[in-house]
Amino acid sequence: MSKTLVCTNVLDTIKSEVYGSHCQQWFQFGRRTSDEFILFHPSRLTIDTARNTAAKMALQNECDYILFLDDDMILSSGTYESLKANLIKYDGDVIMALTFIRGEPFDPMLFKYNEDKSELSHHKSWESVVDENGVLEVDAVGFACALLKCERLKDLSYPYFITGSGTTEDIHYCIKLKKKFSDAKILVDCNVPTGHLLNPEAVSLHNVKELREYHKKYTEARELRSKDRGLEYMQKCKEMISIG
Repeated sequence: MSKTLVCTNVLDTIKSEVYGSHCQQWFQFGRRTSDEFILFHPSRLTIDTARNTAAKMALQNECDYILFLDDDMILSSGTYESLKANLIKYDGDVIMALTFIRGEPFDPMLFKYNEDKSELSHHKSWESVVDENGVLEVDAVGFACALLKCERLKDLSYPYFITGSGTTEDIHYCIKLKKKFSDAKILVDCNVPTGHLLNPEAVSLHNVKELREYHKKYTEARELRSKDRGLEYMQKCKEMISIG
């Protein structure tokens, strides 16, 4: 039986979609595993402070893993089980559920060094190197939904996570880990992709024209899908629903 600390840094009011998804996960924690869990949900700490505090708590409580789960993550069913199983299978140190950055151009939150190891950038060709188990190895990932092995923390210097100029706390940890341990493995699990909740829209003089154009295209596409499906078919569906 393993012990896992789950850290959700609550920066804002949690949206209903996220709340429901996290509730489902906790139900699965208890129903599908015999693992022990500790919930740490600080309110409005800076992200690096929250992660460092979680790491200290995990070590103090002799945890095997930390599950970082941000308050804007919508999860696939079985996320924890898949992350843990593949972390063990590949003897990894960090594994992230496939997550996209919530900003255009919506790149995946995974990174690789170039050939001479001088620059870390988004892994643009990641889809071509996913293996038969839905897993790929990279050099760094984001921690919006990620499982970390605690054993490595014992040999790393504190603070483990630092948000600096031009880098985020999760990338800092991955770089620190790889420098300390040449055999460290950072993985991505594509079997349980997350939904990264976007910010609410605000219509204003500055964007009303663009929003109208976007939603006009969206409406036209939706109407086209209805026609492809057939209006007669749709009407029959409505009648069946009303009968039921």
